[in-house]
Amino acid sequence: MRGREGSLYTDGPLRALVFHRLTARFVDPALERAFEAEYVPDVLAPFVRRTLGFGALTYSFYGLHDLLVLPQPASAWSVRYALVVPCLLLCWASTFTALFRRGYQWIGLAYGLAATGGVLLIASKSPAEPSILYAGFASLFVTIGPLIARLDVARQALYTLISSILLVVFEWRFSRTPRSVNLAVLWTVVGMGSLGTVISWLNERQQREAFLARKTIREQSDEIARERARSDELLRNVLPDAVAARLKNGETSIADGYDEATVLFADIVGFTPLSAKLSPEALVARLNEVFTAFDARCSELGLEKIKTIGDAYMVVGGLPEKREGHAIAVVNMALAMREVLADQRARHGDDLDVRIGVHTGPVVAGVIGTRKFAYDVWGDTVNTASRMESHALPGHIQVSDRTRVLVEHAFDLEDRGEITVKGKGAMRTWFVHRKRAS
Repeated sequence: MRGREGSLYTDGPLRALVFHRLTARFVDPALERAFEAEYVPDVLAPFVRRTLGFGALTYSFYGLHDLLVLPQPASAWSVRYALVVPCLLLCWASTFTALFRRGYQWIGLAYGLAATGGVLLIASKSPAEPSILYAGFASLFVTIGPLIARLDVARQALYTLISSILLVVFEWRFSRTPRSVNLAVLWTVVGMGSLGTVISWLNERQQREAFLARKTIREQSDEIARERARSDELLRNVLPDAVAARLKNGETSIADGYDEATVLFADIVGFTPLSAKLSPEALVARLNEVFTAFDARCSELGLEKIKTIGDAYMVVGGLPEKREGHAIAVVNMALAMREVLADQRARHGDDLDVRIGVHTGPVVAGVIGTRKFAYDVWGDTVNTASRMESHALPGHIQVSDRTRVLVEHAFDLEDRGEITVKGKGAMRTWFVHRKRAS
C-alpha cells in the first residue's frame, strides 16, 4: 500500500506502532513470534546452510594458495583448518537442529566471537610470525561473520564492540607492527562493524516488511478464497452443481433437452386462510419450516428443487444428470412431503395439508436471465404436472398414467378414472397411497 507518503508500514503514520525504531523488530510480540516462526525455517536456515556449506568448501580449497603461491606459517594453517573450517561446519550442522530455530542469533554471535578470539589467541602465541596477518583474519570475521549469520542490530553491535576490544588488546599487547598500522586496523574493524550494524538494521526492516507483505497477500488470498467459496455456495443454492460448474467454465447459454424426466408440483392447502391469522414474521417462519423440511427430503433423494412460488413447490427428477428410477424417487418425495405436513399439523395444531401432482415426459431445462438468473424447466410435461396438482384433492398425490406405468410396481395406487384437464382433455389419473410392501 503505497502513495505519496510511501509504505504505510515504513513511512506512514503506523510506522511507530509496527516497528521499534532502534531494533527494527515488531512492536507486537505475537507478530514478532509469527515472523520468527516463518522466517527462520523457511528463509534464514536455507540461506545460512548454503552460505556456510559453500564457504567451508571454498575456504578449504583456498588453502592451496597458502601452500603454493604465498606459503603461510604453520599457525596460519591452524587458524584455517583447526578453527575456521570446523566453526563453519559446526554452524552448518546446527541449521538442521531445533536449537538453531530457537537461538540462531546467539549461535551466529558465538561463531563470530569464537573465530575472532581464536585467531587472536593463536596469533598471541606466535610472536615470531607476522601478527598483522591474524588481525586481518579477525577483521574478516568482524565484517563477514555477522552478515552470514544475519545478526540483528543489537547482537551485531555487541559483536562489533567485543571484537574491537579483542583487537585493541591484541594489537597493543602482542602486535609488533607500528602503532599507525594498529590504529588503521582498529578503524577498519570499527568501520566495518558499524557498516555491518547498519546493514543488519536495514536487513531486519526489509525482512519484516517482506513478511508483512506476504502476510497481507495470504490474508487477502484467504479472504478471496472465502468469498469465492461463499459465491460458489450461493451459486449452488440457485443452480444445480453440474450447471453451476458449466457457468463457471465460461458457458453463457445453457439449454438441455431430456427425453424423460418426472416433474412434481405441490401446493400447501389452507395456507391462505392461515396467512390472515398470523403476523408476517410468523407466516414466513411457518412456510420456511415446511419448505426447509422439503429441501432436506429433496436432497436425500437426489432430486432437483427448481423453485418455490408463494406456497407452491416444484421438484424434478432425472436432470440435470440423467438417472434411472427418477419417477420412483419423485413419488417417494411426494410421500415424504405428505408426512412432513402431517407432522406439522400435529405439532402446530393447524389444518395445513398438501396437494401434489406428478407427471413424466420430455422436458427442456436451462438457465435464464443474466441477473438473478435461475435454472428452470419447460415443456408440456411441466404444464401437465401442474394440472395434476391443481386437479388433485387435498392430502392426495395424483399421478398421470405415464408416471403410473413407471411406479406401479413400487407403490399402492388407486385408479381415479378419467378427469377433464384444462388444455389436455380427458386424462386417466391415479392416486398414490403408500409404498408397496415387498
